[in-house]
Amino acid sequence: MKNLKVFHSIFTTIITFTFFAGCSSNIFQGKTYYAKQTAEKILQCLDDDDTNGLKNLLSEETQSLSDIDTQIQAAIEFYQGKTVSHGNIGVSDSVRHGDINWVAVYPHIQSIKTSDNKKYDIVFSSFYENTQHSSKIGMYRLKIINDEGNECIVGELINP
Repeated sequence: MKNLKVFHSIFTTIITFTFFAGCSSNIFQGKTYYAKQTAEKILQCLDDDDTNGLKNLLSEETQSLSDIDTQIQAAIEFYQGKTVSHGNIGVSDSVRHGDINWVAVYPHIQSIKTSDNKKYDIVFSSFYENTQHSSKIGMYRLKIINDEGNECIVGELINP
């Protein structure tokens, strides 16, 4: 009987650990996919001069900024030409408090070249998950940097 209790305890621990490890893994795999998909959508919106598409990538909170449409239009005008190539899409992230109250990703699209012989890097900040403030899920800041070091920023830094 004692062996059965020990076996049951060990079995329960293994099952619990496996379940939670799987959930965590799905969040982290999902955020990488999300970041890369969002990066590709940003490039497509810039190529197509799609202000509405770019706005739809923003979080509800960022979309509600009073001058967001002006910021988006400035980004469309700043990015000249169509994307011809780009380097890696690097993803870094931040998980706070162990409980995963929020997951933020900070992708970087490197070495973008356009049909107008312009070069850019793009960095954006986005909440992939935010259990306390769903209106913050989505991109909240987009920064486009040209090869001369000039920047165009859409959105603003926000607290989780």
